[in-house]
Amino acid sequence: MGRTMKRMLVVVFTLTALTGCATKPSTPTPTYLRGNWKIQITPAQGINLTSATIQAGLVPVQVPCTLAVSVNNVTPPTVLGPTCIGANGYTGVGSISGTGMVPPQNGDAGGTPQSILLGVPYDPNTDKAPVALVYVEWYGAPNTEGSVIILQGTGTAGNGSMSGTFTGYYNCGSSASPCTGTFTGNQD
Repeated sequence: MGRTMKRMLVVVFTLTALTGCATKPSTPTPTYLRGNWKIQITPAQGINLTSATIQAGLVPVQVPCTLAVSVNNVTPPTVLGPTCIGANGYTGVGSISGTGMVPPQNGDAGGTPQSILLGVPYDPNTDKAPVALVYVEWYGAPNTEGSVIILQGTGTAGNGSMSGTFTGYYNCGSSASPCTGTFTGNQD
């Protein structure tokens, strides 16, 4: 091979390597967590809340892993991925329905599940991966300006089930004594 040809190959390989390094990495698609789930949110005993039962059709969520909510001045926490999956009735992503908790500020009326977001470091198949959870529940008329309860939790997910614990992030208990409890879920 001639000297000119070798130089051209070096330039081509260098440009290819630089172009490959500059491309945006793809977000992993959570194939094992995608689909229909029944999720139970159970507040700790002694807290004036009932359990929530949620049916959610979970779909991949773009990074950064965060949720839009129906209250303008509230920003829910983000979850770490890089694999994120969720449902948001406010923005029409996936599907979510069910019976919410009955917050004291809502009288006897239950809340409405508004959104749920899960983040995992890898797509769990048969093993359990660490999972971060954000759950948003609306109380009042569904998906309109008003107030929400936001829970933040951690646990494990994989092989068609999930479980963990949560702490109130917004409007659930007080900052000094937030509400706590557990969450469990099974894939349909």
